[in-house]
Amino acid sequence: MSFGSFDAHSGSNQSASAEINMVPLIDVMLVLLVIFLIAAPLITHSINVQLPQVNAQAIDTQQESLDVTITAEGEVFFADTLVEMSALSEFLERYQSQAQEMEVRIRADEAVNYGLVAETMSALKEAGLNKIGFVTQAKAD
Repeated sequence: MSFGSFDAHSGSNQSASAEINMVPLIDVMLVLLVIFLIAAPLITHSINVQLPQVNAQAIDTQQESLDVTITAEGEVFFADTLVEMSALSEFLERYQSQAQEMEVRIRADEAVNYGLVAETMSALKEAGLNKIGFVTQAKAD
């Protein structure tokens, strides 16, 4: 690749090159891609819970789903939004229109009181969300 001079008095016949050097742009994009590939799995579950370990097979679903996380401290998160138990029914009203096709996945810490899980399930059922599943971790052999 040759570069021309912008100086009219230089006496050369070369004109300025209008090409963009793509190599630095490609390098930057590859670095961003690597950063994204490393960071994406870390972002999926930002709420730390210790899932129960069981011998169960994974189920692949393609349905729209709502992730409910119950921490060991008894905090209930819908996606990444903390919801108080007293305001749970009002919060779930926004999902009533999608209730028939939406699946709810409960990620409850193994130290959570069963009463809190049952209370959450009851609120989900009252909102019309009947497809409820539990997320567990595969038992290490």
